[in-house]
Formats: sequence, structure tokens, C-alpha cells
Amino acid sequence: MYANNTINKDGSADVNLEITVENTNKVAKEFSFEAALNGKNFKMKEQKVNFKKTIQPGTHKVIQKIHLKEAKLWWPWDLGDQNLYTAKIAVKDGKLNQDINETTFGIREVTSKWNPGFVKDVDVTFPRSTYINGKFHFIRSACWGGPPNIFVGRTETSDYKELIRLAKEMNMNNIRIFGWHPPEVPEFYQYCDEMGMTVWQDMIPLGTGNIPSDEKNLAEIFNEGVKVVVERRNHPSLIMMEGGEEMMFRTRDPKFGREFLERLGDSLQAYVDLPYVPDSPMTDHVGQQAGFKPKEAVHALRYFYDMGKWLHEDWYQTKADGYPIVPEFAITSVPSVESLKKFIPEEELWTPGLSWGHHWADLTRLRMQNWDVFGSEMKGSLEEFVNATQDAQGIIFQNGIEHFRRDKPSLSGIALCHYITYGPDMKWAIVDNYRKPKNSYYFVQKAYQPLLVNFEFKKRRWDTKEPFVGNIWVINDYYKSYKDCTVKFEMKDDSGKVIANKTFSIDKIEENSAKSFFPINEKVLKSVKSKFFVNLELTDKSGKVISKNDYFFLIGDQKEATKHFNAWKDERLKNENENGGYGSYYHFFKDFTGEDGQRYESETQIPRASGF
Repeated sequence: MYANNTINKDGSADVNLEITVENTNKVAKEFSFEAALNGKNFKMKEQKVNFKKTIQPGTHKVIQKIHLKEAKLWWPWDLGDQNLYTAKIAVKDGKLNQDINETTFGIREVTSKWNPGFVKDVDVTFPRSTYINGKFHFIRSACWGGPPNIFVGRTETSDYKELIRLAKEMNMNNIRIFGWHPPEVPEFYQYCDEMGMTVWQDMIPLGTGNIPSDEKNLAEIFNEGVKVVVERRNHPSLIMMEGGEEMMFRTRDPKFGREFLERLGDSLQAYVDLPYVPDSPMTDHVGQQAGFKPKEAVHALRYFYDMGKWLHEDWYQTKADGYPIVPEFAITSVPSVESLKKFIPEEELWTPGLSWGHHWADLTRLRMQNWDVFGSEMKGSLEEFVNATQDAQGIIFQNGIEHFRRDKPSLSGIALCHYITYGPDMKWAIVDNYRKPKNSYYFVQKAYQPLLVNFEFKKRRWDTKEPFVGNIWVINDYYKSYKDCTVKFEMKDDSGKVIANKTFSIDKIEENSAKSFFPINEKVLKSVKSKFFVNLELTDKSGKVISKNDYFFLIGDQKEATKHFNAWKDERLKNENENGGYGSYYHFFKDFTGEDGQRYESETQIPRASGF
């Protein structure tokens, strides 16, 4: 049963209950139907409709409209309440009950609009701003990266509930199911409905690959997509459909690939009225050959894959800027020591042994990320290194997220890559395979605050003789304004001494806004030795803290640091290219590269990663 609903201008709604009925008799027969709507998580007077239909032999669709004078709408958690209805239909043949069907649904309308600043069919092909019930829904998301434990099948429904709760607690309002894994179980969508978490869904697993060209196989793909959406379309959390994930990267025929994805969209939208985008990101050379435009979206991955080319704040200000949406933003890290001990043999924990490579640890990039953020590789101990990778992941995420959010509404959404992963690894996840949040979780939690006080800066390394400059911003994703607010700005040196302290007044923070309020220019760095800290606090007119944020910066030379990072990149590439390429982790170990005359003897030694 499909509860297909329409919201009217007067606040009422029409719920069209679509049911499929099979008459197994050889002649037409009249059946009686009893339909009822109730509030699932709120009280309402039950709304009933009784009707009769003559059903011809075979399978047929029956549609019955129920009018609700005062509809209670479903909203994402940061925009309103998660009102859910139940619909029940009973089919009778005279007094004999033949069948009954029940579903849960929400009443909401999803539309899309063009992002301001982008020209249709010149910069972009598709609108990328999502509106729910007429309100702009800025997407604070992460790619799911699951299903959890997909290889061992040990996931329980309680795991889903906890993971979605943690996502909401981290201030996410959306989860992206992208094309590297199948659609999720019914409970996933149920919990998203109940918690107000929206879902951006690549409908079936279509990721970086070619597809068959014969119509028989294509029809099977389209039918699979239709089955997926029909099973999930009653869930109000499902707000956006996508055809594939990086499908255009390697397709042998760009025009055919585009036509296929657009035909898939036509198939899906015949069954549900939701926004659809063919692929992500569509900005590579193959996507351009297919006729997509140069600013469709950006997968913000180049900092990691081209590690050493830019310090992270220089990268997102240049190579990841000026797009309407960010479907992927990836930084890597290592799970906690507690979690590592569950899948890395004790004798290989420190310094890293081969098992780190088995679980996707890019040891060179992890060291480089640490150096970028801390000015040190942080290799003093296993605990220091692990915690530093998680902090580095979080700080790069925080700084990038805040940069992107300051472009609202031109930019309408961010999806980190990933929120979780499907096995124990040392890659993208913010919450590890054992449901343990990494330190990076708490940095993202800050950066994803719906109401966010934040600091715009152009670099993280400063000379003690120059002024520290930047701007204080406030981003508000709520549809609520705040009057007579105060911002406290504070700087501390490495010893904890306050070296600057200012208070600013804000007359009004507009709803659904992003605005720069106060410039900062402080000549106070002469007393700082190696690092300094900035703290921000936003309070309302009653003195209640409504947003807090913090940062740390380094004393150093930005240009020299970039020069060092660039040289390290050349060294990294040389080592990778000469010893197996990016996909091989043997180049981390001299035992396999033969450097210094070393040679691996199986079962007689434990290789140790170089550089530690």
C-alpha cells in the first residue's frame, strides 16, 4: 500500500491510498473496503472511509482519497516535528475478511530549486537545493558506508537504532546511501522516520562501472530500481534519489551512460514524486563528454589522494570551492587503540606491522595529515599517533565543513565520506566498526551545529610579527531568528594565558542565514612559542550559550610549510610508483621494497613500517 499524499494551501492534505488487489476468481466481483487513518505518534480522531469496488479478474490498482482538514506534517528534526500516520485497509467479500494491509507514512512535500549563483545548462544541469514543505533543507550529511558488518551478518536492529541516534547526536540531519552498497533494511528507514533524519538514496548499487547495453538486461536494472523505491516510498525520510556513484568515471560510452541514468530516473519517478539526480559528481572529463556541466558537484577527495600538493586549508579554498553541493568529503584516520586490539595482532600494533596494511591503513598519508594539522607526525607512541590521526581527521573536517557552510545558500549540502564502514578498517569512518565514535566525531558535531558561530581564516601557520586576522561568522540553519545576541572572542597562547579578549553585540541573527559579522585583527602573537588557541561563544539575550566553537593555530611559515609538503608529495609518489602503486601497501615496508638490503622471510620476522 502506498500513501501518496498532497499538501493543500489551506493546511489540509489529501492522502491517496494506492493498493494492489488481486481477484483470483474467473469473474468480476464486488469487494468492500474499509480504510482508516490514525496518528502513530500523536493523538487524532480516527478518520474512516468505507467504499466498494468491482474488481475484474487479475491484479489491479485501487485508489481511494482521504481528506485531512488539518494535516500534521513530517519534518527533519531541525525544522519541526516527526509526525507519523498509520493507514490500514481491510478487504471484505461480504462479511468474510479477505485481507488486511497496514503501513506507516508521513505527510511532507519535497521539491528542489536551482542554487543561487549557478546558471542552468551553463554551470549545472540539475537543481541541487532541497526544500521540505517549502523550507530550505541544508543537508548536513555523511555517506552511510554500510551496511554494518555486511560480510559477517551480525548486525542487529538495535545497532541501526544506535548508529542513527549517534548521527543525530552529531548534528547530522541526513544520511546518504551511496552506490557502493545495497539499499538498507526496513528498520533503517523506520528509525530515520522516527528521528527526523532524511535519506539521500542511490537507489541500487551502481558505482564506477559499465552497464549492459541490451534492453533485456537494462529492463532488469530498471525493474530492480522500481522495486527498491516501491518498498521505501512510504518513508517520509526518503527525500532524494540518485542513479549512480561515480558511474561516469569509467563508462565506455559517456552518452549511453547518461541516457541509461536518465531512463532509470524516469522509471523511478513514475512511482514516486521525488527529486532525482543521475550521478555524482559528473564533473570529470567523461561526464563532460556526456554533456554534463562543469559545476554539477564536487567530490572533495583530492586533498587525500593528492596528499602533499596543498595544506588542507589552501586546498578547500582553491580546488574544492564554487560548487552547489559536496556529495563526498573524505579524510582518513585510525580507530581507537581499544578497537585496534580487536583486529590487529598484539605483536603488530606498534610500530605498525603488515596487518595495518591489510586493513587499509595508508601510513604515509596518515603521517602527512598529522604533520599538516599539528606540525608533527605525532609518532611518540601508539596512543599519540592514533589519537592524532583522529584529531587531524576531525580538524580537517571541521575547517572544511565550516568553509563550505559559509557558502550557503549557493552551496546546499555536504556529505562526509564516511560516517561508518562495513568492517574494521583504518579509513574514512567517523564511528568505527565497533560503534565507537572517533575523536573526529566531536569535531564534526561542532561544525554541524545547526546554529554555528565560526571563524573564517585563510591560513593556520602565522608569524609572531604579523597580525592575526579573520572574520567571525554565524550560520543559522533553523527557521528561527535570534535577537540581542553576544559573541565572545578569546585568544590564548601555549601557556594558557589570555592574549586577546573581545565581546561583540549582534542585533539579530536571521533565520536560515549565513553572515559575516565582525573582522578580527589582533597584534598579539609575539608572546606565542609554537601554537595558540581561539575560542568563540555565542549567547542569546538571556545569557544562555547557544553555540560554542574553538580552534588552534601554529606559529610557522605557511609558504615554507607548503614547500616541505610538496617535497614530501614527490617522495611519496616516487615510493608508491616504484613499489607497487597506490593500491599496494608493501611500499610501506622495507622488507618488501628491498631498501637497505632487507628481505622478507615468511613466518620468521614481523615487518615494521618505515617512517616510524
